[in-house]
Amino acid sequence: MKAPREPLAHLSVPSDRVWVYLCFWLFLGFAVTFHLWFTASGRLDLAPDEAHYWTWSNRLGWSYYSKGPMVAYLIALSTRLGGDTEFYVRLPAVILSAGTGLLPFLLARELCGSARAGLDAVLLLGAMPLAHAGSILMTYDTPLVFFLFLALALGRRMNQFDVWGGTEEVLGITGSVDSGHSNRMGIR
Repeated sequence: MKAPREPLAHLSVPSDRVWVYLCFWLFLGFAVTFHLWFTASGRLDLAPDEAHYWTWSNRLGWSYYSKGPMVAYLIALSTRLGGDTEFYVRLPAVILSAGTGLLPFLLARELCGSARAGLDAVLLLGAMPLAHAGSILMTYDTPLVFFLFLALALGRRMNQFDVWGGTEEVLGITGSVDSGHSNRMGIR
């Protein structure tokens, strides 16, 4: 005689790992959708820095008196594809923030061996008000944080987890500071 089965025991329940990935993608999707909506709503005028970078994007150069060209190039690409509006000036910030949400997830998952650690990292990042500002305002911090996480994630994948060297290259790419500072300070 067969033992009685529990009701609904034959239905498969997704594992915890599936729920973690589902929560991650829902959170990232909601955050990007909200940032796109807020940017498109026009509730916030361009900040003076954003307007300044937008003028740089109209006259592209190799560098500018105080910064490198990364932000100007990103704004130029976006506004040439969509038009000279506040939305397209800020669109690169929203796109890079989506990458900035994905990269800490991948990095924490790789380092800790757990998708839950990746979700926790993204939720902690999402709890920071400055992260939301960087997801909407197109300033130098937005590509800086994205390329920092990209350098860390790629460095981890290549087993070259040289944080100072990666940070130096990130700062050089975005042009925020002279990329030779760490060598002159003796940091390596």
